[in-house]
Amino acid sequence: MRAPDWPERLEAYLADCRTRPFAWGEHDCVRFAAGWIEQATGIDPAPQTRGGYHSPDTAMQTLWRCYSTADLLAAVTAVLGPPLDSPRLARRGDIAAIATPDGPALGVVVGARIACLARPAGLTFPSLARAIVAWRIA
Repeated sequence: MRAPDWPERLEAYLADCRTRPFAWGEHDCVRFAAGWIEQATGIDPAPQTRGGYHSPDTAMQTLWRCYSTADLLAAVTAVLGPPLDSPRLARRGDIAAIATPDGPALGVVVGARIACLARPAGLTFPSLARAIVAWRIA
């Protein structure tokens, strides 16, 4: 369940994330999304991934070790449950994925945009229209 003050927590979380550089296993799309869920609900949905990888290859190995799949979207579904029928149904604070040249990347819905971490730029805000899948967080 989301904390009652989650809108303020989301703003504070995004402000903190703006100043942090991308870092595999610490501040990447998985840890960014998991960090937001922890802020909103008090529960880290993927503690076993924290610090467990340092590159794209070791990220895939960690997914396999933790979720028996190297498919990021399948792993997220295993943790958050079935995705929304359409990404357009995502609300502020939900988790969404966009397609990138390196594969899917997770972000947090912030209205008509998705807060995402990009290498090496850090926090970016692509349009929600780019979402390929989205999940509601409780």
